[in-house]
Amino acid sequence: MVRASGGGGHTLSTKLRHLWHQLVDGPLFHSYWALAGAVIMLTAIGMMMVLSASAVEAIAEDSSAYFLFQRQAMFGVAGLVAMIGLSFVPAWLYRKFSWVLWALGVGLLLLVFSPLGEEVNGNRNWLNLGGLTLQPSEAAKLALCVWLAAQFAKQGDEIKDWKKALWPSAIGFLVPTGLVAAGGDMGTAIVFVLIYAAALFFAGAPLKIFAGAAVLGIVGGVGAIITAPHRVDRITGWLFGECGATDACWQAEQGLNALAPVAGGEWAWVSPGSSTTTCPRPTTTTSSRSSARSWGCWEPPSSCCSSPSW
Repeated sequence: MVRASGGGGHTLSTKLRHLWHQLVDGPLFHSYWALAGAVIMLTAIGMMMVLSASAVEAIAEDSSAYFLFQRQAMFGVAGLVAMIGLSFVPAWLYRKFSWVLWALGVGLLLLVFSPLGEEVNGNRNWLNLGGLTLQPSEAAKLALCVWLAAQFAKQGDEIKDWKKALWPSAIGFLVPTGLVAAGGDMGTAIVFVLIYAAALFFAGAPLKIFAGAAVLGIVGGVGAIITAPHRVDRITGWLFGECGATDACWQAEQGLNALAPVAGGEWAWVSPGSSTTTCPRPTTTTSSRSSARSWGCWEPPSSCCSSPSW
């Protein structure tokens, strides 16, 4: 009986190891269709979120509820077509021009600090080209991915040495990431960090690199928060509800409004057309008021809502 149990345990262990191998190095992991399917699904989810976030604001501005969604969908479809086209480009061509792509990405990031650059919400990360605005960090992300892949493919097994894994890849990573951080866009800088970490991991770099990077990342993240008042307001608004002078609780309040119907926090009103519907619990922010007004939930309170609490 002991032998049978041991044999069964050995069989289970073998099956688990085989399953793990299939997940991390099997055909699904290396499948072009799995990657393409994931990208298409994420694009669809992103467009759905754009529609959800922009419809009410668009109506409040007397515009079509689908205006921003249609524009986003147009660019999304164009991106998917470009993705399919680029998938037919030979790998050697990407390797040959990886440095050119990296240099172009860095050049676009440098243009942000020229008169063509535009600051939005405290972050200087946009280019304004004759009325057309674009975010160069998005192109730099793609360039960094191609450059890192080319470098690690060239190094081969040498990447198992942590020093060779970080040279010259760390320089190629730090330059665009530093430019993005200099513009104040710490969220995008974190995305660059994740791209670099993923490239190192899948290339087979030693795991001790990630332990050291985690410590540096925590220290750097705390430093980036405490040195920027608007980030401190966001954190304190999220944790303690202390909004400060920047209305840092706005996003948290919108999340609570969205959850209000789930928690039973609904209140009814009668529309001008005498149809009954449900409104989320109101807040005092300007954006919330304009959104509520667009649905007939703001003026006049006496005829709109059964229990107003503005």
